[in-house]
Amino acid sequence: MSQIKPMKQPNKLRRVTFFQVKTPQEKFQLIIQKATTYFEKKEPLLIWVKSKEAAKFTDHLLWNNPVEGFLPHTVKETLCDDLITITHSSGNPNRSNTVFNLTTEAILTPFFHNIYEFEDLSCTQKNHLAQKRYHAYKDAGFQIISL
Repeated sequence: MSQIKPMKQPNKLRRVTFFQVKTPQEKFQLIIQKATTYFEKKEPLLIWVKSKEAAKFTDHLLWNNPVEGFLPHTVKETLCDDLITITHSSGNPNRSNTVFNLTTEAILTPFFHNIYEFEDLSCTQKNHLAQKRYHAYKDAGFQIISL
């Protein structure tokens, strides 16, 4: 008797939004825009980066933008109550439901219901990494949106 595999159920509670970008400036603008939106809504946002150097760069970006002021945020690896948090750990320091993934790996942990990603069209290697993440999310049954 053959064993029938159950159909994979879509994970409608988890959504990934891919933003198509072609330049670093487009990336910076989207990070600042999303962080500002979440701060104004008083909702937590986690910005997940791949290294301490990337955390330092993103920290500097948010302290200097928007030009009219700065965007309050923190760089943390441990639990905190800050709305906008940058981390390079594998945890969720500010217990956010939303993450902006600036790493090269898909985030399949159960912490997040809303994930922002870049589909970087500036070079072939970055685009291949984005496609790899796309397929990982698709295989996991996430709802995927491309903008």
